[in-house]
Amino acid sequence: MRRQQTERSGSSSADTRAKGSCFDALSSWSGIKGTHLLQAGILLMVLAALTTFLNALLDEFFPPSAVYALSLLIVAFVMSLLCFLFLKPGGVIIYLLLVAAFSYTTHEFGIIGVSKLMILFVVGVVFELSHLMACRILTHKCASVLISSALATATIPLMTIVMLSTGEGQLLVSAVVNILILGLIAGMCGTLLACALYSVIGNSKILLRFKFRR
Repeated sequence: MRRQQTERSGSSSADTRAKGSCFDALSSWSGIKGTHLLQAGILLMVLAALTTFLNALLDEFFPPSAVYALSLLIVAFVMSLLCFLFLKPGGVIIYLLLVAAFSYTTHEFGIIGVSKLMILFVVGVVFELSHLMACRILTHKCASVLISSALATATIPLMTIVMLSTGEGQLLVSAVVNILILGLIAGMCGTLLACALYSVIGNSKILLRFKFRR
């Protein structure tokens, strides 16, 4: 009897350990200290500013189609990296809103102004919700982030093309499929790069301060 209880206890603790890294992302912000919130805000602003700068720099050297694909990859990379660093919900939404604010008057992703704010907010919500659901199904952190990033990144071109084509007739099915594939591939590539980078530097002393646990 004791042996069965011991085996059940060991199995339960193993499952908890396996799921811990993924469910850490579901914890709230309530336990974060004020200094950590300040560090988080600074980190988000720096990453959003760098994203905007890189997109503008790419626009000077590459054709529009390449710039668009690379911009999606950069956003997917940063979203995934933030998910690994924060282990808290909401960071990706704030980052995307900052990107939209910093590039309010420029044409990243083919949109400007309020439309960009709306689209990137929805993209952030898609990422957070899909990550929440993926964490309930998958036990591997990178796998859940990969799915979330791919879906969120595919949302950017899809919503953009729908918004820009409003009132101009039906969309071509081939155009929608191609733009979705582009977003999915960019999202997966960005996440894989973030996973590779985080596996190398994730436990460094500099980055450990950004893992805002309780």
